[in-house]
Amino acid sequence: MSDTWIKAYVAFEISVNLTFFLPAILAWRWWPRLPPPFRVLALLTIFIPVMFGFSRLAIALWKYNLAVGHATTFGEGLLYLWYFRRLFKNTKYKPVATILMAAYVAFALTDSLYLEGFDKLNSYTNAVESFLCISFIFLYFEYFLLKGKLNSPTRNPVFITNCAILIYMTSTVGIYLFLNNFIAQNDADAVYRIYFINLVMLLFLSITLARAFWLVGPVATPADRYCIS
Repeated sequence: MSDTWIKAYVAFEISVNLTFFLPAILAWRWWPRLPPPFRVLALLTIFIPVMFGFSRLAIALWKYNLAVGHATTFGEGLLYLWYFRRLFKNTKYKPVATILMAAYVAFALTDSLYLEGFDKLNSYTNAVESFLCISFIFLYFEYFLLKGKLNSPTRNPVFITNCAILIYMTSTVGIYLFLNNFIAQNDADAVYRIYFINLVMLLFLSITLARAFWLVGPVATPADRYCIS
């Protein structure tokens, strides 16, 4: 792989992570008006670029960033589950979400410390994260689509956010399950290609979150408007 391609990839990687500051700025500008689920997503828009910065710093200092990757996957999963817990806070699924958050923490720690260790990416944790998030999204779709309670879905910030999370999760779960094999084989070309696909999905998520915050922010809304009851 040429140095030019690698430099272009690094520039694209930095640019994608910086785009999360756009939804972050929108979220913090309208923070008092944001319903509880979107406040969690606002934290996510800060968490992603900050952890990317730590990852680059770890590479520069120690030539090793897998531990940061573990922390990133763990933190993202916890924030997503917290988002769904708040989204379903007025339903019977809230205690289920609480239990699943605790189970996720226990499994993630077990995966990092015993199952895969810090010499590989925590792909099992990523798979569990994706499965739980996709399950909650399907519950959301069932509640609103089958019961006919969703008007103008393209202007509903929860709907478009959940669609973006669904696309992101379904694409990345396969990526991370195969990535460890490429790392073990020291196949740098394949690793870069896999990460490039992940960056495209991450850019899509960033743009969608910016759109969601733009829709929810300008007009003051009741705190529970976008929570399922």
